[in-house]
Amino acid sequence: MELNNENKQSHKAIVCPRCKSERIEFISHYYKRIGARIAQDLFIIALVVLLVIFCFSYENGPYYEFLGWGIVCFSIVIMLHVGILVSESHMHAKAICRDCGYIWLLD
Repeated sequence: MELNNENKQSHKAIVCPRCKSERIEFISHYYKRIGARIAQDLFIIALVVLLVIFCFSYENGPYYEFLGWGIVCFSIVIMLHVGILVSESHMHAKAICRDCGYIWLLD
């Protein structure tokens, strides 16, 4: 029983810095890069369209044009994917007081 009392005493409650209330809700914001995701999807579609055009015109046209544009689109897709992973990896935890409505970052 002594261990339970020690754990309860060591736990510090989070209170609102403005009104000192203990009625707190936690919010987490995950920042998404919507524009980068749309651009990545457009380049993937362009890569698929180039692949389809290459499949139908393989005998009629030179394939190095497709290879050049395909490599460019593929490298842009990879760079956008890495950029999205790096920029979206930040999650911010916030708390909101249910009494006064004050919102603050938890660090």
